[in-house]
Amino acid sequence: MNSREKSLTGYLIGINLLHVILCFAVMMLRRHEFYETMKLKWAALILTVMLWYIFSYIAALGSYMSRKGTAVGFALLSVLPIALLTAVSFALSFVPGGGWLKFFFIGSSVNYYFRPLSGLLRFLPSSAYLYYAVCIVLMAVLSMLGALSGMEASRKKIRIRRVASVKKTKGKSVPRIDESQVEEAAVVDGDEEGDSKASRRLSKEVKARLIEESDEEINAEIERLRRKMEENHRNRED
Repeated sequence: MNSREKSLTGYLIGINLLHVILCFAVMMLRRHEFYETMKLKWAALILTVMLWYIFSYIAALGSYMSRKGTAVGFALLSVLPIALLTAVSFALSFVPGGGWLKFFFIGSSVNYYFRPLSGLLRFLPSSAYLYYAVCIVLMAVLSMLGALSGMEASRKKIRIRRVASVKKTKGKSVPRIDESQVEEAAVVDGDEEGDSKASRRLSKEVKARLIEESDEEINAEIERLRRKMEENHRNRED
């Protein structure tokens, strides 16, 4: 398991743990009569919606989600534990005899998990498992929307950083070169390159002739010096 998978696993555990804490708070409030008012039930429902959406949004930013499939997978995995437990509870409800004891043991846990969303019962028929199914779908959709929103926000942040980096680079002082300077530099470079190539061609073609000319000049200079020495010697004798 790489670091990214570990991060996603931590967020999956975190979102369910926070939901359980919220369930515990609702259970404690239900001991008081004032919680039975619809305002508090709606407040708990809105708080649950915000929890699943915002936490999934944060998870997408923290785990660097880059694909929509990852966001959808995160949403499905986040509700997978309670979905499996609800399915087991539903299956055990049809088991006669001792199955009812198991049903009430698991069913109470399932009912505990969905208490913060009890405000939805006003719009649903009096069917417990239909209510559970709607709650699971709602949490999965909220988680998916939050993850997709966080992923898009992460992309925008990356784009803003890139634009800022480009602007910062463009903001540096870069010497401007006029077109006339570019043309002049091109001409000079072309001349220098042509001269170097020409010099290389000339050195190969007249190498032998240059050696001969230099030898003739050296011999003529030696002859001139010899004559000068003879002339000085005659002047001394006279």
